[in-house]
Amino acid sequence: LAYVCRHTQRDCVTQSCRQWMDAKRTGSVGELAVATKLTELGFTVSWPLSDDAYDLIAEKDGHSRRVQVKSATLNKGGSYRCALHHCKSQRRGYNKSDCDFIVLYAPFSKDFEDLIHDGYYVIPIEDIVKSKSLAAMVFPAGKGKGNIMVCKWEKYKDGWKKI
Repeated sequence: LAYVCRHTQRDCVTQSCRQWMDAKRTGSVGELAVATKLTELGFTVSWPLSDDAYDLIAEKDGHSRRVQVKSATLNKGGSYRCALHHCKSQRRGYNKSDCDFIVLYAPFSKDFEDLIHDGYYVIPIEDIVKSKSLAAMVFPAGKGKGNIMVCKWEKYKDGWKKI
């Protein structure tokens, strides 16, 4: 299976290109899942035409919010991890000038047979800035390791009313 390299714009099979394409696909799946959920909740969803620090715009009742979607991936330990910063090279955290909310998306239903709902953690950017976190770890309630059964971000789960 060949991928089009982002550097050479030709078919490429290098590991770095495959990883980049996989990450891009994971991000697109998360953005579409969040857009679908927002639409189900009565929001109008739009995408910016330029390469902005946010992924989509959610509008309802005359109020628009810039939303950055972060897609979490399952790690070997059974929890989901995602970055809360711009990109690997910058590692610069988000702030109020970038977006209004970060929505962490975790595909629980894909990875856990006993779960039918995915995880959506709706976090106001002010709370991300206060936490000074550059990464987040989430897991379904009750599925943590050891004595940690609820993740640090659980209070934001399905917090769509904040938007």
